[in-house]
Amino acid sequence: MCGIAGVYVKDRSHGFDLDALSSYLLLGIETRGRDATGYGVIDWEGQEKIEKYAVPAYTFNQFRDPITNDARIILLHARYTTQGTELENENN
Repeated sequence: MCGIAGVYVKDRSHGFDLDALSSYLLLGIETRGRDATGYGVIDWEGQEKIEKYAVPAYTFNQFRDPITNDARIILLHARYTTQGTELENENN
């Protein structure tokens, strides 16, 4: 049991606050897993950023790096541990 949400930005002039939207989506999928939370982002230049920690989404949102409005693809994840300990971040 895990939660996955995503955002695909079709046009750079979207006008959305992608960081706030991502926070909202993470809180929405938190019930699917509270053992770890993370995100992956690809911006318009193809640069990737991944951040993940063994904490619930509520806590993750309080200290994670912000997702900037130059993100093109955002993948969000909330993990419920079924195999592999969440204390080893590679599993998250």
